[in-house]
Amino acid sequence: MAVRITQANTNRTYLKNLNNAQYAMNNAMERVETGRDFTKVSQNVTSGTRAIDVRSRLYKNEQAQDNVNTANEQLAMAEDAIMEMNDIASSVNAEMFKALNTHTLEAGREAFLAYLDEAKDEILRLSNTKYNNKYVMGGLGVGETPYKVDKDGCLTFNGVKASDIKEENGKYIDAAGKEVPYSGKAFMDIGLDISVKDGAVNPKTAYKVSVEGIEVLGHGKSEVKCENDDGTETTYEISNNLYDMMTQMGEALKESDTEELRAILQNFKAQTENVITGVSEIGVRTKFLDTTLTRLENENYSLTKMQKDIEGVDDATEITNYLGYKNSWSLVMQFGSSVIPKSLMDYVT
Repeated sequence: MAVRITQANTNRTYLKNLNNAQYAMNNAMERVETGRDFTKVSQNVTSGTRAIDVRSRLYKNEQAQDNVNTANEQLAMAEDAIMEMNDIASSVNAEMFKALNTHTLEAGREAFLAYLDEAKDEILRLSNTKYNNKYVMGGLGVGETPYKVDKDGCLTFNGVKASDIKEENGKYIDAAGKEVPYSGKAFMDIGLDISVKDGAVNPKTAYKVSVEGIEVLGHGKSEVKCENDDGTETTYEISNNLYDMMTQMGEALKESDTEELRAILQNFKAQTENVITGVSEIGVRTKFLDTTLTRLENENYSLTKMQKDIEGVDDATEITNYLGYKNSWSLVMQFGSSVIPKSLMDYVT
């Protein structure tokens, strides 16, 4: 029995083949443009699940790298400020030793006092060094300037006199036994699987980005004994804070009290060693960050390669496939001119 093939059947078959050729060509073109083997998990569930996991690890890795760079820059700002403080402290120490000579003290009192005022202003400025609107030595505070001078001319840290601050169990306590506001430690995630317990960050799983500026500048007071020329001893209560000690130096200069000045310088020199320690500590922490950044960059390279292996395509192969599909589509289009009426072909092309 003869089978009659109508023009409508021919048209439907042709359009179906044309759509299939165009769909294959478009898919090939998309793979070439994106460089990816699939765009939806449903297209390849096994590889898609692995790809999601790798992407998540890549995102965390890149975030950790950003945090490491931020921490490095913040510590660099703090290190520069502390090194300048150390230079100022060394210079003050040298100038005050000159003042211990009675003749020099009387002749240059005003110059010494003016120098101390300038040094104090510079110490205060450096204490409030900022990075990205954050005070690098100000604890957890963000808005308020951490280091100020009160009406008595004493340096304060977050509203508490530095000379009244004590350290107990790793916390800074004021004269009333309360913890100094915003004096806690700030931590940052640098890819160590950060964890939190009872509202506190486990320091072994995060990186301490804060710098204890009050430790560098000094806090509390000390009793310093000095032997007098007659063999007796005098005990002086001296602040441990660099700024306040310079204030006390100025008062001793005004009174021409070289014995008290000598006692202050003795304590000043001891506190200057804490400044040097602060610089050394930052150096160690920066070296750790450099090592961590290298590790993260290596992990990033491995994860990127893994992502390419899971999602990626071979460019040469896909371009060849695309050109093949494009040629097939062109041939189907050309073939249509002989099986579809002219008016419909005009519409299709």
